[in-house]
Amino acid sequence: MLSSAKIIVASMVALVCSSNVLASDNYPVSTESKVLLEQLATDIQATLRLVAEKEKAAGNNVEEFQYVITKPRQEFTNLGLTVDLSNADNGFRVLSVTPGSAAQSLAIKSNDHVLAINGQPVNSANHQQAMSEFLSVKPGQTLALDIVSGNERKTVSTKLSGQYVPEFTLALGPNVLAAQPAEPAQLVNSNQCGVVSVFFKPPSSKEYHPAIFTKVDGDHRIRDRTSVKLAVGLHEIYVLEAIDINSFNVRSTPNKKPKKIIIDVKANTVYHLGAEFFRDKKYKVSSNEYWQPVIWKQSEKECELD
Repeated sequence: MLSSAKIIVASMVALVCSSNVLASDNYPVSTESKVLLEQLATDIQATLRLVAEKEKAAGNNVEEFQYVITKPRQEFTNLGLTVDLSNADNGFRVLSVTPGSAAQSLAIKSNDHVLAINGQPVNSANHQQAMSEFLSVKPGQTLALDIVSGNERKTVSTKLSGQYVPEFTLALGPNVLAAQPAEPAQLVNSNQCGVVSVFFKPPSSKEYHPAIFTKVDGDHRIRDRTSVKLAVGLHEIYVLEAIDINSFNVRSTPNKKPKKIIIDVKANTVYHLGAEFFRDKKYKVSSNEYWQPVIWKQSEKECELD
């Protein structure tokens, strides 16, 4: 018997943006979305107050707190069907159908039973494979369902439409700005600068690992360098992770993809970059969710542009 649960048969994902809600000139945000995003900013602030309390209780200096959450772009399908997973002996029983949804257009009704998903039978022994089959259907692909409605058994199919959720970065701390496009650095003094470095090995005990430059502000010529001087202001830095293969129990060699971190460079400051490894996501290689760029240390050092 399955544990009691209800699931909307669609991959629903949450959209998170920066607390500075800025609409692109090329993409005006609707009034309704602005309200939701402002509420999200309020919720984030409330959560951060709790985080600050926890950090203080742990003896950490909250003023130096830094943390970055990055999620890649996602796409999802929405069939508009809610089913009961508590018993799959007779298929998944339909609890509700969203008005105007693809499920409604297929004439699926409450109390119908889903007996198969793309040929995968739905029963107590095979329910997980059936759900995996549904979740593997991508936007634009066809989904076929075997349905029992009353005394009638029928097969219905539809090409699922998709929606996209943009990637987002939520950066917390005094030196990283998130979800904003980098603007040209504004100099307080034309010779003032800071340094971004991947030279020193981060502490792996904290799940910080080496990183490799791929480009800075669109310049790929820094690939073989371990440090770079940058004028005071905002800069886009792209890095690849160089996580020790031993951190993974099982892992095929990934097609590594760089990730971006935006740093507000201050004068005479060295930013030590690395790759933060998320051990609980070590199998999510294809989606690139298993790591993120991180400033694992800051230090002071006089800097002057050549």
